[in-house]
Amino acid sequence: MRQQYLTEARILTVTLEMIESNNGTQHLNLRAIARALACAHQSIYRYYENYDALLEAVAAYGVDKMRTELTQRMHSAEKLWDAMQIILVYFLEHEGLFRFLWLEQHTFNEKRVLGAGGNPSEWLLPFIKPEMAAGNQTILIKQLNIAHTYMIGHLAKYFNHQGQPHSTEKLVMEAEEAFRMIVIF
Repeated sequence: MRQQYLTEARILTVTLEMIESNNGTQHLNLRAIARALACAHQSIYRYYENYDALLEAVAAYGVDKMRTELTQRMHSAEKLWDAMQIILVYFLEHEGLFRFLWLEQHTFNEKRVLGAGGNPSEWLLPFIKPEMAAGNQTILIKQLNIAHTYMIGHLAKYFNHQGQPHSTEKLVMEAEEAFRMIVIF
């Protein structure tokens, strides 16, 4: 087997894959990551000052990857709810990334992780009809932030097996109902 060189991209990819397969960073450390990379854990320090710096870089990488994939998927969305549902389904498919970004405590800077694209509710702005956004964009952004926060909380309960719903379909139905109540247009 040919040895793969250690690169920043490889470190980020392998670490994110480990977070996805472990449903978060629980039981994850530099030594485990180094084992998966087939390198000494000290080698990772050439790229990152410490474990927290690595996690911040992985979070930014995960958000960027998520933003790219969601942008591609959202081309098929015709309505605002369609776009929000695409985000919801993405999180259902990527529980580890969801837990890592929204449920675990971190020391990293959220603005650096989210980058110039802002939070996911701001990604929905292209789906707002121009005539609706003209005078009410500030209110609409606040409503989308509330809807996004609700969705995060609902997914957290779902992933932690707290309360209803017990099925993905029911979760999506309840999220749509809440979304339609929160986002008034």
